[in-house]
Amino acid sequence: GPDHLLFLGKLPFLYFHRPHRSHCPAPQDLASILQSGWLDQYAERLKYITLQHYPQNNCQGKPQFGLSYYTAHANAVSLARWQDHGLQVIASSNNRKPVLMDEFNTASCGGVPGISDTFAASLWTVDYALQMATVGYAGAYLHTRERGVTYNLFDPPDAVAGGAGAWTTNPSFYGMIPVAEALASAN
Repeated sequence: GPDHLLFLGKLPFLYFHRPHRSHCPAPQDLASILQSGWLDQYAERLKYITLQHYPQNNCQGKPQFGLSYYTAHANAVSLARWQDHGLQVIASSNNRKPVLMDEFNTASCGGVPGISDTFAASLWTVDYALQMATVGYAGAYLHTRERGVTYNLFDPPDAVAGGAGAWTTNPSFYGMIPVAEALASAN
């Protein structure tokens, strides 16, 4: 059955030499990979094509831009079109596969305090998620990590797993509510 995936983005090295994973040098342009014959070669074994992309890298604790980036609609539009040519190639292919943004959020490596944990970032999440739907992504997954990470949707209690305590709902969670409503299926 389908057991291959194309993984472009932040952590593609995790899949380079594992059995049943397609060997694909990274990072590359999705269209180039699809047009290289890779899709035709693996079409029968491929279920999804997955991507990861963040608007900025905060892994070194030095964000490239501030909150105003997230309040400009044009930035969400541009970011969603990051692999536009590749999305067009897959949409016109006889071997069409769903393309998923399997990890996104405001900034890689846990987000940026004062940006990722704001109402403005929750509005950006709505805008960006709907833009991804518009350009052809079949799904998108907002990344959440361990307790206390700035961009989390929610945080569990500060207790032993399963222990008592209050959960904290963070701004990005509220951004996903209108997205779920807007994209809900009648089925």
